[in-house]
Parts: sequence; structure tokens; C-alpha cells
Amino acid sequence: MRIRRVYGKLLRNVMERRRAFLLGMIILFAVSVMLGLMRGVEFFNTETDRISIKIKAETTNSLSDTQKIMDDIEKKILEVLNPQDLDSVYSYVGIHPGTQGNDEIFSNLAYMDIFLNIKTERKTKDSGVLIKRVREAVGIPEGVTEIKTAGVSREGGPGRNDIEFAIVGDSYENLKRAADEIAKAGRGIKGVAGIYPDIEQGKKEIRIMLDEKKANAAGVPLSDIAMILRAAAAGAKVDSIKRGGDDIDIIVIAKKDDIKSIDDLLSFTVPNRFGSRVPLSVLAKTEKGYSYTVLKHTNGRKSVSVIGEIDKSTATVSEVNGILVKEIEEILKNYPNVEALAGGEYREMQQRFRDLGFAFLAAMFLIFIILAALFNSLIQPFIIMLAIPFGFMGVMLLSLIHISEPTRPY
Repeated sequence: MRIRRVYGKLLRNVMERRRAFLLGMIILFAVSVMLGLMRGVEFFNTETDRISIKIKAETTNSLSDTQKIMDDIEKKILEVLNPQDLDSVYSYVGIHPGTQGNDEIFSNLAYMDIFLNIKTERKTKDSGVLIKRVREAVGIPEGVTEIKTAGVSREGGPGRNDIEFAIVGDSYENLKRAADEIAKAGRGIKGVAGIYPDIEQGKKEIRIMLDEKKANAAGVPLSDIAMILRAAAAGAKVDSIKRGGDDIDIIVIAKKDDIKSIDDLLSFTVPNRFGSRVPLSVLAKTEKGYSYTVLKHTNGRKSVSVIGEIDKSTATVSEVNGILVKEIEEILKNYPNVEALAGGEYREMQQRFRDLGFAFLAAMFLIFIILAALFNSLIQPFIIMLAIPFGFMGVMLLSLIHISEPTRPY
């Protein structure tokens, strides 16, 4: 009877203040959704039983130099991991495994697979703790420009990067500068274990920069200038003849003695539409720079990726990427025609939340239609379905409490 009186009094208070109660529930529902988005949700909890380490050393490294670095890393790992946690360690020098068999092969690349014992046999049950120990022990070895440590599963688990943004634009120089600034900003965010741009400086090069305005004024098409330069340096096919059933190409190329420096190349002349010849030195200038070992494109535009890892014992993917997105927006204000496209686990999480939202609305609509048909009423189904937001709020708040628990070794 006492419970009935208390419950009846509660219902009367709610009915007397139904507008305030409804507004409060809407606010609480919105807050629970926002907290869930801020904290992040793992849709698939795949247990890690393999730790992968990828390194990129200085481009001048030989295979033996890179092998020494990997030997030092392996020694540190064997010292820091308990033998009960460790199954085996394999290292590979001169290669980075790629997707669909597109491996990168260079003498300055290497990777290591650290296989853990199954969870029930390990002394340290939490694989996140083991990954953190490996990161702290390895650090950034001398001579290494990039290092990435991540946990994966033997069954092929998630291979998405915790942090991944494609910086796209029209100039690799601008993209590299922007990517370097973004990586620097990312290193100051709590929870970021490592972040770096994936573009690597290659060999020195001399670039011939054509002045389009001068070329147009002189009546010289840019395509003619490019053809002359290509023919002088590598030769140009002008005709072919048949000998014994085989086609033999006739190639015109400048003598090696005629091109001893870049100035000799610019001394060549090109014909214009007025019938005279114009020296290349008038239409072009040179600048020194560096090439890049790999050139990437995203949606038809030049791109540089910023990739990183997150220590999930101190921060979530959603938290770190949310802060980094704001930093990127500020940085890219100084780079016109450059934009950032989110990728990796953060993008997938956003897509799943959008899909979940559409699925939730569709399910609510179908439930309402079924209840309306059963009760022959539009009001009663609405009253019954009020329990769904309450349940959703409970799930999100309990999920928040569960995620907030500190990670600890067993």
C-alpha cells in the first residue's frame, strides 16, 4: 500500500507538471546521446592477441642498418613482456605488408609481429596494457623517422587506423607543410600514442618551372616546350622503319656532350608561331627541391595522409579525433584549396552512428504502425513507445559508466 501511495503521488506530480517533465526528458535524452557520441562506442569488441610494429627508418639505411634497429626493438620487447604473456616474435626487414598484396619494398622499412598467448593463459589479461608496455619500451629508436604500434587479432580483426585524415589539394609542398602542422598539433593531444604524415622525402631534384604568361606572349605552346625538354633528355620518336619484318623506331636525342648542366638544357630554343626561335631560359626558371618516394591521390587530387594511434587506456577514438578535427580546421585556414577527409576508425564510427540513427527511426515507425493497428488508436501506441527513449537513455548512461572504468592489469 505504501508503494502504491508513493507511486500515485509521483504520477500526480508528473501529470501536474507534464510540460516540465516532457521537456526534462527531451533534454536528458539529448544529453545521453551527446555523452555517448563523445565517449565513443565499440560496436565489435575484438580481443587483441597480436601486436604489430611498423617502422620507417632514414632513407639512407641499408638492410643491415634496419636489421640492427629491429634487433634492438626485439631485445627491449623480450625484456618488458612476461614470458607467460608472449607466444612468439617474428620480424621482417625491407618490407611493409600492404592491402591486396601491394607490399612496399625498401631497405629502410621493417615490421614485427608479436604473437600473444590466448587470453586465458596470459598473466596480463588486458591486451591494452601489453600494447602500452611495448610502446613505452620501444619509444622512437635512433634512426627511425616513423613507428606505428597497433593491436590486431589473428583472425584478421580491425585493421583501421585510430587516426587517419587524407589532406588533399593541388601542391604536395603545401600538403606536406599542412600535414606536418597537423601531426605536431596531434602530438599535444592527450591519448595520442603516435602521429605522423605518410609522405617521405626522396632524392634531390631540379624542377623547371615554366612561365605561362611569357610563353603565351612569345607565341610558344607549353606542350612544345615539354616536348623539346623530353626529347633533349630522353629522346623523341620521329619515325620508324621496317627491317626483316621488325619495326625499328628512329629516335632523336641530344648528344650527351651538349647537356652537361641544367643551363645547357635551358640554352635550347623552341619555335614559336611567328617563325622565330625563343631560348628556353627566357620562358622558364629552375628551382631545387626534393622528390617524394610515394605519390598518392584521393578523389583525383593530390593527397597526404596523417596517420596515428591512440592509447585507449587514457582516451577514446571519438574524443581524440573530435579535438583533432577542430585543430585541423584552424590549421587549414592558412592553406586555401586544401581540405581534410576523415578516415579510419573515426569515419567508420560516424557512418555506423548515421546508419544506426536511420535504422532506429525506421524501427520506431514500424512499431508505431503495428501498435496502431492492434489498438485501433494513435494515442495509445505513442504512450507505450515512450518507454523506448527511457531504455535508450539507460543503455547510453550505463555504457558511459562502463567505459569510464580505468584500464588495469589483472
